[in-house]
Amino acid sequence: MKNRSALNVLEREADTLEAPRDIWHCIYFRTNADRAAFWIVMQPLSYRLQSKPDKAGDDFPFGLRIVRFQSVKEDDIDEAVIELSRCAKEFRGDYDG
Repeated sequence: MKNRSALNVLEREADTLEAPRDIWHCIYFRTNADRAAFWIVMQPLSYRLQSKPDKAGDDFPFGLRIVRFQSVKEDDIDEAVIELSRCAKEFRGDYDG
């Protein structure tokens, strides 16, 4: 649902959603080791590391902001988000969008 909302905003701005582009994702983890292990799995999938934002005092304090150049078609975005969410859970993480 969040994905569709983001795409609606782009369409309202006259974006045709035809051109691939960088798509950003944020995931947070309980430990730095979980974050590092998740990142090892993501690298072969063409994700690039943008930053490692941390949230002190949070249950998931170790952040990872990653980006990948890809299609913005709704099915492609949904597929990427599902893949990231599932993998994040394997590493005790929380996909944040």
